[in-house]
Amino acid sequence: MSCRLISGFVFCLPFLAPAQTINPGGVVNAANYGPTVAPGGIMSIFGTGLGQLQYLQTLPYPYVMGVTSVTVNGERAPLLFVSQEVVNALVPADVPANTTARVVVTVNNSPSQSANVAIGAVSPAPFTSDGTGKHHVAAQHLDYSPVNGAAPAQPGEEIAVYVNGMGTAAETPNVTVGGQAAQVIYSGETIYPGLYQINLKIPNVVAGDHEIVIRMPSENISSSAGATVPVAGPVEPHPITPELFGLHVSPGALADTVSWPTFQFGPVRMHDDAVGWDKLANADCTYHFTQLDKILAEAAAKGKTELIYTMARTPPCASSDPNNSCGNGVPGTCAPPNDLNADGTGGNHYWIDFVTAIANHAAGEIPGRIRNWEIWNEPNAANFWTGTNAQLIRMAKDAYTIIKRIDPQAVILTPAPANAGDGGPSGGAAWLSRYLIKDGGAQWADVIAFHGYLNPQTQSFPEDVLQGLRAIVNNNSAGMPLWNTEGGWGRDANLRDPDLRAAFVARSYLLHAGTAARYYWYAYDNGAWGTLFTDRLTGAGVAYGQVFNWLAGAAVSQPCAALPGSTVWTCQFARQDGYLALAVWDTSQTCSSGVCTTSGYAPPSSAVAYSDLAGNTTPIPPGSVVPIGAKPVLVTNK
Repeated sequence: MSCRLISGFVFCLPFLAPAQTINPGGVVNAANYGPTVAPGGIMSIFGTGLGQLQYLQTLPYPYVMGVTSVTVNGERAPLLFVSQEVVNALVPADVPANTTARVVVTVNNSPSQSANVAIGAVSPAPFTSDGTGKHHVAAQHLDYSPVNGAAPAQPGEEIAVYVNGMGTAAETPNVTVGGQAAQVIYSGETIYPGLYQINLKIPNVVAGDHEIVIRMPSENISSSAGATVPVAGPVEPHPITPELFGLHVSPGALADTVSWPTFQFGPVRMHDDAVGWDKLANADCTYHFTQLDKILAEAAAKGKTELIYTMARTPPCASSDPNNSCGNGVPGTCAPPNDLNADGTGGNHYWIDFVTAIANHAAGEIPGRIRNWEIWNEPNAANFWTGTNAQLIRMAKDAYTIIKRIDPQAVILTPAPANAGDGGPSGGAAWLSRYLIKDGGAQWADVIAFHGYLNPQTQSFPEDVLQGLRAIVNNNSAGMPLWNTEGGWGRDANLRDPDLRAAFVARSYLLHAGTAARYYWYAYDNGAWGTLFTDRLTGAGVAYGQVFNWLAGAAVSQPCAALPGSTVWTCQFARQDGYLALAVWDTSQTCSSGVCTTSGYAPPSSAVAYSDLAGNTTPIPPGSVVPIGAKPVLVTNK
């Protein structure tokens, strides 16, 4: 009721709510408030008295929210949000493009006046943080955290951008960021009709907020100005040092009972050298270092003093479960020490004594001193570890403190999980995320270590490892170097073709360049896993040496990526003398019984020759194509 005092009398009249009204020009694109909407897109309707506050609860979108409904040319429109001043609704997909449509809002069975809105075939507009299309785009890193000023995108990083008005045709847009073309990796509607997602790779732009423009090629229509992407800074050419090319060699190769590699390589990881914690321990948990000193001296004699020692395999005298076979034939080695509780409390004296003894011995001035210390091998595999992350972090903390006191220049690596090429929830990348961030392990390491297999029991393509690498990069908030301390194709039985083995080696190192600082191939002469040498150097071993020659001393000027909509992959490398090289391969091609299929690749006009993994170089006549297959070739301008 509305009451007023007039001439000494009180008059009361019924209160009449204002009728629902759409503002002039009040039907707009929901992302940028532009005057054009697209079929299947989301529109915002501004006015007064449009209804009671209602939010979308579940899919599908309802046609009525509270007391409000909307029609477009008389056809009901699904609703996303309703309030007194704003209604968000889906433009029906069958509304004709390039027309003017009539929009009516009905509240309590009472229709508003109709309002006109322009319908375009497309009306691309990224959603933004302030809802006006004028600030940072609504975007996420691939770990689903928001892209914003506090967490900007990195050049070369893939992000997901959320967009409106893409129309009903399945068309891949062209996107620029800061005026530079961005590679579109995916484009499509999300589970929410009208909301589109574009996954794109940020180009190499300087730090700052860069305008993003989305253009639909068939209509030649672009998004309006104002939406920006915050970018951290340019990717400088990433130098590739010989340290990228790590290797596992057997004690036989160190002792010259197996031929030493004839190809160049970098550092060595000691893992199969009978120098684990259990091998160095006496029955009473005192320690002997004869075998360790032998390995160190033999490595130093061959110029290999950049070594990783992996601190793993609990000896029976310290094991909390000495009768556990651990699935590896060495009982008790997978169990935590018996004086370390599941929550990380306890004396932990067995571990402390071992770390102190070996660090004092091997970090001293002896030939081949150990500088790099890896805290455990594959802790997410039951045959290596049955303890908790809390126990591992306590062990990492104690080791970090002890070793750094003895050798302040020492480098401490995280435990290296298995199958870190798997970016899924049960893979090694997810384990690392929990260990580093949730459990706090990052503070006790200088390097993030991982084993870049997907699944050592099955064959997979090297490109599949990128999912895990991206997940590790996104969780690397401390900016620590990434070292793949063990990787390869896995069991030899799972990849028998010699040409495909050579392809796997080459593609693996090309893909790691610029992301991981080191990649230790497993193994040179294992005979069962990733074998590069039997009684002679294999084709895969030759390929290892060729890729070393291609990359060592060069810089990554364009990380490896598939060409849009193609199975062809390229990576670009540069040297100071103006030399440019493009590694190229085609994942759709294969090899069998000595025959490899190829496709034709049109090289840049500056290309003069290409080299293959066997070391052959072939001139490129002007206007000709280069045959490419599963095995990469290197196209060069010199």
